[in-house]
Amino acid sequence: MTRRLPIVAALLLAIFPPGAVAQSPAPPAGDLARLAQWLTGEFDNFQQFYEAKDTKAPMPHGRVHTVITPLPAPAIGAQVLLARESALDEPERVANLHAYSLVAGAPGTIELRLYAFDNQAALLAALKDPATPADLPLDRLKPMPGCEVTWRRDGEAFTGAMKPGACQVTWPSTGARVTLESTYRVTADEFWFSERATDAAGKVVFGRADGVPYKLKRARMFSCYAALRKEGTTDQYDSMLNIEVHDQGKWVTLRDGTGKATKYSFELSQLRYSQQTPVMKLALYEAGNEQAFAYTWADTTGLRIGINLRWIQVGCKIK
Repeated sequence: MTRRLPIVAALLLAIFPPGAVAQSPAPPAGDLARLAQWLTGEFDNFQQFYEAKDTKAPMPHGRVHTVITPLPAPAIGAQVLLARESALDEPERVANLHAYSLVAGAPGTIELRLYAFDNQAALLAALKDPATPADLPLDRLKPMPGCEVTWRRDGEAFTGAMKPGACQVTWPSTGARVTLESTYRVTADEFWFSERATDAAGKVVFGRADGVPYKLKRARMFSCYAALRKEGTTDQYDSMLNIEVHDQGKWVTLRDGTGKATKYSFELSQLRYSQQTPVMKLALYEAGNEQAFAYTWADTTGLRIGINLRWIQVGCKIK
């Protein structure tokens, strides 16, 4: 995965002394909790990425995968979230981390404060054991003054933006100071963002100059099984059980009874057929061929989906 959010890069470079959480007027009842709930989950822009590739878009968006989970950190707030950008098919290979603290802002608004971890390795080591959240190295959590995001309710969505020109950070590749500007839109099912960094002359050094947002959809989690007939047999199969999969383009390689990867894989995704009709798709692939050799469709709200070609079978049900 080549794309990296500019905010994340900045988080690892902006080291400031921690400050206390200020008291602010309360936002509309329930909005702060609802925003935290809508931000929490697993998100991916597979549909946007697939359609750009399918239509040969001149400026395609890269693939982005983000997981946001609650983080017990009362020292910085009651509603704190941990955002992880991870490899698409290797959730344990986390590329970048940052934290959000949601607090009441000016009347009718919610403020999201950004924090960096100056020791990602220690945090990742602690995260491998979910039973010990108290051991997270939160003393290495540092705030980013000026990079706060102000959120407002907008009908059935929340929109957020940084204050123009306020978020100043050091750009890692050049060591120069740059300005980060970001806008966001979150609903119960989607997380959109547009981010860019500009240098002192106003030149865009990272992000999209056109401002077209990355459109991530909330992933639904499924538990799948797969069976592959053993080579040279007619009634013996290698099986994989309890495979954790999401429906936003999760790719899984099938393995034999010894754990060795086979040349077959499956993908569960949501997309729009002919860029119009939304469907959930379960597809089977053979290594070396980008075209699926078999697939099946279901409604995007479906709870189960499966395919059986006798020699290969895959079935998934929502968790």
